[in-house]
Amino acid sequence: MKRKRIWFLAAFLLLAAALLALGIGFDSEVLRERLIAEVKAQTGRNLSIDDPLRLRLFPRLAVEIRAARLSEADAPDRDFLTLDELTGALKIMPLLQGKVLINRIEIRGLRVHARRYADGRTNFDDLLALKSAGESSWSVDVEKAVLLNGLLAWQDEMSGRHLEIREIYLGTGHLGQQARGKLNMGGRLVMEPEGVQMSLMLESLYWINSAHKSLQLDNPRFTLKGLGDGSEQLRVELAARQLRGTAQPASLGLDRLTLRGETDGQDMRLTTEITLEEMDWHSGQGGQLRQLTAQLTHTSHAAPFSLHLQMETMQGSANAWQSERLALTTRGVWEEHEFQGELATPLYIGSEAGASLRVRAAKLEGEALANPGSRLAQPLRLKLQGNLEADLNTRQAQGAFDLGLDDSTLAVIWQLEQLDPLQLRLQAKLDRLNLDRYLKPNPAEAGTKDGKSAPPPLDKTVSPSPASGQDMEQRMELEGSLQIGALQFNGAKLENLTGRLRMRQGKLEIQPFPEKTSPVRKKAGAKKGKQR
Repeated sequence: MKRKRIWFLAAFLLLAAALLALGIGFDSEVLRERLIAEVKAQTGRNLSIDDPLRLRLFPRLAVEIRAARLSEADAPDRDFLTLDELTGALKIMPLLQGKVLINRIEIRGLRVHARRYADGRTNFDDLLALKSAGESSWSVDVEKAVLLNGLLAWQDEMSGRHLEIREIYLGTGHLGQQARGKLNMGGRLVMEPEGVQMSLMLESLYWINSAHKSLQLDNPRFTLKGLGDGSEQLRVELAARQLRGTAQPASLGLDRLTLRGETDGQDMRLTTEITLEEMDWHSGQGGQLRQLTAQLTHTSHAAPFSLHLQMETMQGSANAWQSERLALTTRGVWEEHEFQGELATPLYIGSEAGASLRVRAAKLEGEALANPGSRLAQPLRLKLQGNLEADLNTRQAQGAFDLGLDDSTLAVIWQLEQLDPLQLRLQAKLDRLNLDRYLKPNPAEAGTKDGKSAPPPLDKTVSPSPASGQDMEQRMELEGSLQIGALQFNGAKLENLTGRLRMRQGKLEIQPFPEKTSPVRKKAGAKKGKQR
């Protein structure tokens, strides 16, 4: 026992002498210059450290770096990264075994200024292209990492948007070759020119396996809430049972993903709920989505509605995803009329040979029902068949559909050339339609003094009524053609109409007008003296 005490005392004195020698022989200026030169050699960027490096021996061996800046690659006078203070505390005994065990690394005031130029390049492309210098015989582990008061700024010259995540805090557990721990992160999101100001928070358990280059998150939860675009209050919650991914070969998987969003505005609330039961994707092999559902609910006194989406499976590759059946159902109220509808179609989303991202619904089929109300005298049942294709890059779309109402059919071919402002071209053909069977008569336009029905005056220009959304009507541009076999409305009957449609600055023009317009005759059985 006495001999063990002597050896322990000798080891302690030897360690104390080594620490003392390390402190005496520590030259902060030499170490700083070597660090600056190494960063220059590896990245080509300028590193500057204003304050001398500091070494602390007790209670743990620690190195402090203060007031450091890393320049941009093509602009040495402009900062890409700055930090106020970095402190790393090491454990001594693992160093004797070729291991670097950092008890705690703390970073304060880290600010990163990322930028995307107008030509698509970024100011960190060179950092992403850096390759590892090779395997090292030393292993590095961090028991705990902390980031306080950080800033991430993103300037996008292509879109003109500026985004910042301010007051970033980050805390982790064990980081190393094989490590498990808990992640906590938060900050404040600011977006310009939209005026978005929101707080964000992320927490999760994680598992890192560097040998397999994999990362797994268990029960991750992400929350975003605050002031959205405009004056709406927005809250978003994202959660999953598990997220997992590997770098080589690249793969991504998740179990039980749920997304919930709420937007509160003036006299309305919009709620979105999305659930994805499972997703697996592997580079070079493709992937699969299983059991995707989405629910959109708009709550308001004037026009409440809900939309439900369901898709059992979706198969995909690197360039395209497709599903055999996407089903939509909706119900709501519009101008005091309750309505409901169903729509189903196969769905394709993808790009071919480097082309734009396209969405294709090749076979649309659906039904809709509007119940009687202030304008409808009886239920209105519609059937729809058609197709559509949209280019998400150019925001253009085209399609065709047939809309059936009892024995009437409306066939439309349309092309969306521009989304904002809206530019639409269409060709419409209606065989026959009697709207008086479905609409309630308007007392103000019921007929003449003797009770006889009379055709309403027809004008070549129809101006919009003052209502919400009139600004969109003013900006909308429409060009097309219209053919009507027979149309009856409010006692007037139009026959054999063929004309050109045109809408500019909120005014709809139909040229030329029909050659034949006549009032509807009364049914037989009235007195001869009363007939015309």
